[in-house]
This record gives sequence, C-alpha cells and structure tokens, in this order.
Amino acid sequence: MKSGWLADQIELMKILQGYEIEGINDETGSIDYVASGDHGRRFLTVIIDPWLNLRRADMKIITKIVDSLEGEDYEEVVVMAKEFTEASLRLLRGKDIGYISPETRPRFSTFEIIDAIQRLTHELCEAKCGKAPTREGDCKGYQEGRYTCPVRLISDNADFHGERRWSWLLRRDFPKLVTLREKMDEK
Repeated sequence: MKSGWLADQIELMKILQGYEIEGINDETGSIDYVASGDHGRRFLTVIIDPWLNLRRADMKIITKIVDSLEGEDYEEVVVMAKEFTEASLRLLRGKDIGYISPETRPRFSTFEIIDAIQRLTHELCEAKCGKAPTREGDCKGYQEGRYTCPVRLISDNADFHGERRWSWLLRRDFPKLVTLREKMDEK
C-alpha cells in the first residue's frame, strides 16, 4: 500500500480495531480486511485501482460487494473508496453498511490516536533496537541533548502534542511513524 491518506487510515484501523488483511478480491477490485474481537467480526473492503490508489465506488462495484457478503456473519461492514456515487450510497445505507472516503474519514479520539502512536512506537523500537525501553533512560535515541533516533524524536513530539491535546498535530505524527516503518521495512 502506498504512503498517504489511504495507508495511514488503514494502519490506524489495523492498530486500533485489529483489522488484518483477508486478501485481494479481483472481482470487486478491492483489498479486504477482517477484524474479530469484543465487537464481533468486522469487514473492511478498500476499493483500489491497479496502482493501489483509492478509486470511485459505483453501483456496479457496491452491488458486487453486497452480493459477495450474502450469508456472511459480520457485525459491521465498511467500504472505503475515493468517492461514492449517490446510487451506491443509497444501497450502502439501505444495507446498513458504513463507508469511508477522504471526505468522510473516521473520527478517532485524541486518546485513540495516542494509543496507536504508542503501539507503533513500541513496534518500531523493537524492530530497530531489539526491544522497547521500559524507562526513558533505557532509550539511547536521545543523548547529550540531541536526538539520534527518528522514532524517539517523533515519539517525544507526539507526547508533547498529546499533553496539549493537539489532535491535529497527532494526526501528523502518526503518518510519520508509518512512513518510518515503511523505510525500515525496505532495508
């Protein structure tokens, strides 16, 4: 998945709601995710083009998705697309299926974003250093008044933004960690 709004939203949903990739649905041109937990089984489908960009959801695609879900037992179904036609939105609403686009993005609380940042920071520390520090002094990413680790810098910035409840800046901190993870994965 490419960096940007789409990748960041999916990563937030994976971390906060436990979505895991189910597979690629060639018939609908989507990537499907499933989450299981206290809220039952949930299904997220992301409508993409061959270059992994969000694309428009028209009635034909939404009908195929609805038909493919017949007989499935999901507590919640959400479709993510670049935009939706009016007809496709009527069908989704009629079937009580949620939808997400760049204009109708999910609302995460400040606390949820902080939680996602902390989880991703923990993961990155383990990947980079072999373990996550249990105390601030255990981290070698800040020494002699200088940051030597981008994970620590972003984490400290996020802590500062969280203390002040600046959710608009926290929403910028999370994508930085996602991008950092992608760069670490490339190595």
